[in-house]
Order: sequence, then structure tokens, then C-alpha cells
Amino acid sequence: MGMSELNKYVDDRLGFALREGSALERAVRLVEIRNIIVHNRGVIGKISVRRIPSLAPLQGKRIGFTDKAIWEERFFLRQAALDIDVRAASKFGLPVTKLPPHPESSTNDAAG
Repeated sequence: MGMSELNKYVDDRLGFALREGSALERAVRLVEIRNIIVHNRGVIGKISVRRIPSLAPLQGKRIGFTDKAIWEERFFLRQAALDIDVRAASKFGLPVTKLPPHPESSTNDAAG
């Protein structure tokens, strides 16, 4: 199940969207990039282009990253996970425990 399908599945059954709008599109793209790396040795293929049409000009090429892009996507995923956690706890009345800040949060996320 892809990210879009998973989002729809959870929303249909629980009334809870994992992500919406541009954040969902970004998450879908990141999952596809992960698939390209894991299943196609980093080369953008037809399946990826079908799923993410904006990758069409890069078909047949190896996907590349900058350090800055990796940090930005890591930060996006971390914030998305935190957002989902907070919204789920609120929606479903789940108990919460405040955790201390992650040791990397004050140094690495700002390094971008």
C-alpha cells in the first residue's frame, strides 16, 4: 500500500488523515524516493514516474541528494511524526507523556 492509499485507508476507517495537501504530496514523494533507492538502486524508473510524474525528466538517471536536502527531509518527517502523534492523542483521548528534547534537536536540525 502506498502512502496515498494508506492515508485514505486510515482516514476512511478512523476519520483521521495522516497528512493532507502539500504535506501529503511531500510524504508520497519521499516514500517513492525510498522505493527508488531500495528497489531500483537509486535509478528513477517507469514505475516511479507513473507514481510521481514530476520525476519524468529524470527517468533513467540516478537520484541525487545534497546534505541540506537530506536534513530538510529528515526534519519534515520528524515534524510529521510529531504532528500525527499529537493529533492522534487529541482525537482518540490517548494518554500523553512529555518527553525530554532529543539530544540532536538543538544542534543538528539547525545545521541544515
